[in-house]
Amino acid sequence: MEFIRSLKKHLFNTKYLIVLFVFLLLVYNSLFQELYENIGLSIFFVRTASDISFLQNNLTRHYINVLIITGPLLTMIACSSLYIDDCEANMLGPIFSRIDKNKYHTYNIFTVFILSFLLVFLPLALGYLISLISNPMHLALDNSSGCPTFYIQEYGSNILLQWKAFSPVLFTFFHITITSLFFSIFACLSYIVSMIINWNRYIPIVSVYSIYILYNIVCIHFGHAQMSFFNIINAYSDKISVGSILILLGILIVFTVVLFKITLRVVNKWQN
Repeated sequence: MEFIRSLKKHLFNTKYLIVLFVFLLLVYNSLFQELYENIGLSIFFVRTASDISFLQNNLTRHYINVLIITGPLLTMIACSSLYIDDCEANMLGPIFSRIDKNKYHTYNIFTVFILSFLLVFLPLALGYLISLISNPMHLALDNSSGCPTFYIQEYGSNILLQWKAFSPVLFTFFHITITSLFFSIFACLSYIVSMIINWNRYIPIVSVYSIYILYNIVCIHFGHAQMSFFNIINAYSDKISVGSILILLGILIVFTVVLFKITLRVVNKWQN
């Protein structure tokens, strides 16, 4: 019951709704720009839904870059300050009289994870569903020779490239889900930092966001582009693989869970 109460409370938070609107604006600006470019074109030169999905649309690549750079920051701002909000509102006393501290933080981090995941997933998924209506896959558009929309190339052992070519709808939803998971995990990490640094709402967000940016720069600079969030979200399939995505996701999940448990123990010792 406390968990549901926490979800409802923060789902209609002003910050959350503003960031949700920003993400919707990015996605639908991209889609409307693509549809505007299609006005007057022959049906043979109109691209399919997967080709114009937000994360794979080369025409509006600048919008994707905005999401890559600012997405984790906006997600953390919208979702990761639950504990600090309660501290500033002097609500911890009444809350801890109802539930255990460990349960409180556990409920909060699940709330952060779910809300931040939905914050990214819903705009991307809804935008793609609309593009499936406006640019349906079964018409085999964007070609004048009846060939598939992808170009023929050597796929080798890159399953991701094969998947993108032969199951574009499934690949697109996989891509959206992975992007949403990565952003939500960083929001959880920001919440964990706020459990220790709870006197300033900006330090946890800035510290985790700095790690996100620095990690990507190091990966790309030192030749580990397949492990870069930038490349994964950008859908550079020739530089990444399903294996590298799952390994990175697994490491992040394990690291987050372990860090949360350690931080929970440390915070309990400090407060006792």
